[in-house]
Formats: sequence, structure tokens, C-alpha cells
Amino acid sequence: TLVDLKREIVGVIKRIDNPEYQTLLELRYLCFKSWEQIAVDMGYELRWLYRLHHRALDAVSEISH
Repeated sequence: TLVDLKREIVGVIKRIDNPEYQTLLELRYLCFKSWEQIAVDMGYELRWLYRLHHRALDAVSEISH
């Protein structure tokens, strides 16, 4: 079941057109990195990362509908 869920998450992330959103979602939901580590990895301030995450989730929501 966990493998199927992970496969589904990968499929949704790959359908997002924005590579920046893809990277953010992969690091958070597939690599399970902390927000702080993702900010360092991507070279962003934490506040910007949260905004970017919100936009990425909006993109996921558009795919789901």
C-alpha cells in the first residue's frame, strides 16, 4: 500500500509543469526533508519557501480537479 501511495505521489508531482514546484514537493514528500533543509538546498529563505509550497499545492489542486 505504501509503495502504491508513493507511486501515486510521484505521478502527481511529474504532472506539474513547474520544475521548481516539482523539486520542492519531491524534497518534502518523497525525501522527507525539513523545511529548513529544503530552503538551504534550494537557496531560498524559509518564508519564500512557504509561499512557493502554497503555490505548488495550488498546482496539485488544479491537477486533481
